[in-house]
This record gives sequence, C-alpha cells and structure tokens, in this order.
Amino acid sequence: MPEVIFSFDDEDFITPEADEATEFRARILRDRGIRGSFNFVGERARALRERGREDLIELLQFHEINYHSDFHSLHPTFPEYLEDLDWDSGVEEVIRREIKGLNDLREIFSQSPIAFMQPGNSVTPQVLYAMYLMGMPVMEASFIHPLDGKLVWYCNTLNGLTWDFGFESHFFLDNRLERMKESFKRLEEKQDLIVLGTHPCMLVTSEFWDSVNFSKGRNTTEGEYKPAPPRPREFVKDLMRDIEEFVSWLRGRGDVEFITYRDVYERYKPSSEWISLEVLFKIAEGILEELNYKIVENRCFSASEIFSFFAWAISYYSSHKNLPNRIPYRRTIGPAEDMPSFKGEMRVGLGDFVRNCEEVNRYIVRRNRIPGRIRVNGVEVGPGSLARAMAKCVLLLREGRSEGKIRIEEGDDFPVIDRELTLPHYEGTWLYSEEFKGERIIELARLQSWSAKPAL
Repeated sequence: MPEVIFSFDDEDFITPEADEATEFRARILRDRGIRGSFNFVGERARALRERGREDLIELLQFHEINYHSDFHSLHPTFPEYLEDLDWDSGVEEVIRREIKGLNDLREIFSQSPIAFMQPGNSVTPQVLYAMYLMGMPVMEASFIHPLDGKLVWYCNTLNGLTWDFGFESHFFLDNRLERMKESFKRLEEKQDLIVLGTHPCMLVTSEFWDSVNFSKGRNTTEGEYKPAPPRPREFVKDLMRDIEEFVSWLRGRGDVEFITYRDVYERYKPSSEWISLEVLFKIAEGILEELNYKIVENRCFSASEIFSFFAWAISYYSSHKNLPNRIPYRRTIGPAEDMPSFKGEMRVGLGDFVRNCEEVNRYIVRRNRIPGRIRVNGVEVGPGSLARAMAKCVLLLREGRSEGKIRIEEGDDFPVIDRELTLPHYEGTWLYSEEFKGERIIELARLQSWSAKPAL
C-alpha cells in the first residue's frame, strides 16, 4: 500500500491572491479527511493574521503545520550570513533570527512544527542543527539525499525526504489529469512513500514571487515589493478542477495511506536506550576494520556517536578501574573545526591515553560534538586516528590489561560514508550573486559526515 504525504511550501507573503490557492488546497484535502503538510514562512503566516483571515487560519489548523523559515528569500539568506561565522556563532545566529518565525507559527496555528523545509537552496549544516535544537528534527529537500533508498540521519536531523511528484510540472501537459495519474502510478511501482508537493502560490501566479524580487542577490525593499503576475482565470479554474479530481481519485482508490511528516518521524525516531558492553566491543572490532557508521543488533550508530561511546567508556574506566556494563546513547554530532594531518604513528602509555580520553569526553559533554583536533603528547591528531586508537584501548581493557601502550596511527579522518554524501551547492544558482560560493559552509558540511548514518 503506497503512503502519500501532501506537502505545500506556502511562502508568498507579497501576492494577496496566493490566499485563494492556499484555501483551495487546504479545503479539498480537509473535505476528504486528508491532513496535508503546509510548510509556512513566518512572514506569510503573519500576513494571513494581519489581513484578518481567521477563516483560513482555522481551516489550516486541520492540517499539519511545518516551518519554511521566517523570510525565505530575503538577503542575507542562511549561507550568506553564515559563511564567515564559526559553528557555534552560526548556530546561535540561526536560532536568534528564526525563533520568532517559529513561535509565530506556534501562536497562529496552535501547533508545534516537526519539520523544516529548505527555502530556496539555502540550507546549511548549521541550519539543520539549529532546527533540531528548536524541535524540528525532520528536514525536507535538504542537500542530503537518500542512500540506497534509505533516509539519512545527519546533524541529528532526518534527511532524504523530497518531492517525488511536483504538481507544477504537470500544469501545461495535454490531458493533464490522466498524466498526473500516470505519474503517480509510475512512482508507486518503485517506492512505498511518495511526497506530492507544490507551491500553492503557483496555482494562481505565472512566476515565483521571490524570483521577481530577490533573485541573483537582489534585495527589493519592502515598500517596493512587486506581486507575482497572475495566471489567466480560466486556466486557474481548469487547474483547480483537474487537481481536485486527482485528489478524489487518490482518495477513492482505497489502497493509499495518507500520512504526515510527524508520522515519518515517529517511525524513525532514535531510541535513547543505553548500549551494552558487548555491543561496544562489536563496534570497536568493526571500527578497526573500517571507520564508518555501524549497525549492531538492528540499531545504527554514526561514527560521531561511536566516538562518543568510546570516550565515555574509557573515561568511566579512569574513575572506576573497570569498564561499564552499559554506555549511554548520546546524539553527538561531528567536528566543527579543520582536522590536522597527522603522519606516522606514536605509542602512548595506557594511563596517559586514558587521561586524554577523559578530556575528550569533557569536550563532548560541553559541546555535544566530537573535537576535530586532539592533542596527545604534544601532537595534534584527528578524530579518525583517535577513534581507531580508542577502539584498540577498549579491546585491550576487555582483556583485563591495566598496563601497556596504545598505538595511534595516521589514517583517514573522514568516515567512509563521507564519499557517498552530497554536499550543498550555491554557486551559479538562482538565488545568489555570481560571487557567492559558500566554500566554508561546504567544508563544514563535509565534516558533519561524521554524524551521518542511514535511518533504519
């Protein structure tokens, strides 16, 4: 049985006629008992309230409300103001700028969003993490794509959801209704979860509101906003008729389950259970074979979470002189600083190595991420080299050894999954000036491959 999410990016706060399109989408679904996901820009929601659209707000409260940023395409966008900030300052700045929009949605619609939808190719790893901290762990249309058909945890957010079917791409097709049905049938032959998406405003306008005002770095001031040009009324009526018939056809099939982004999260949300010492040993053996996420007893752990397990267990050993029976699951993310190029190898006494791991664990407790540089015997090593050394230490302690040396060797400091992930891309896209590249953000995105793992 295919599962379907209706996903609407509701963002045009400039063109009043967009209200008609939102109302149409919300009504045809509600009348058929289907909850869609309406992904609102903060300024768009405030515009409904300021125009006194209590009726439309009440209609939308039937549906799931999610977040699409506070101002969408206004410059500076996320990458533009984050490019020159470090990780912590960047995350704090995102929260400072976005918390009002999120809280306005909560107030206007009496709901707390679970998902964040990327506005205009502007998402960054700091944005993903900030949204997680603000209570939105589900990402739609981020730069992280599915891996082998699976959704992906990255920066503690669930990624890989994107529109599989765009209504706009069918608007100018001959025999539109039948072509929409054919598109859906092709999709359900290949996948079980299908996201049907659109921008409601494009039902009634012939151009995007933001391309008119904000493309290529242009920042139209509020008093000079240009509404998007309207579509001919007869064309809009024909579109509405075909879309409504398509929704009726889907509902009438009887073999389609309609779900929301919150339903997806409930299916994949991580367990907070502690792991056993036996699982830790299996993970340690696996890390010595390959630095990557690991799946043990049907649970998947990212490389940064595994690093955290090792640091906590060895720190516990320092205080108790034995390894713990259970290790806490901490949703630790990847490093946020450049990693050193450690060459060769060194041998460190067990006692000194344990003390280094205590310091690493304190760093993780304070920052909820792994360090990118760790000083051992006056030499900086990267997290990959240290993770393999910690795995060796855990296995040495399993044997009851209280003395000896731990060998730290050079090696790749990125987990294997790094080669499979897509990275953000801004250069040459519609929203940014020709000069903007976002190179530092792309580096930070790669560092967060430590936090990536498939969602089981």
